[in-house]
Amino acid sequence: MGRGRYAGPRTPALRSHTHRTGYGGPCPPIGRHRYFHKIYVLDRLLPDLHRPDKDKLLRAIDGHVLAHAELVGTYRKTA
Repeated sequence: MGRGRYAGPRTPALRSHTHRTGYGGPCPPIGRHRYFHKIYVLDRLLPDLHRPDKDKLLRAIDGHVLAHAELVGTYRKTA
């Protein structure tokens, strides 16, 4: 895969606290809330993990991470 290319539909998506895949936008109950976004560059494509949870995904990428980054964003709900 070339630099900056999307891996396509085989890219695993984890379920969020809403038990759905995908990003649903910020919606904290009250006050400031932090959102953690983690990106990993792997040396191989992963096999189909069939809706992995976080632990299963981390086990699958163990030993295959070439680089990683983390972005922490905050959002505050106003009244």
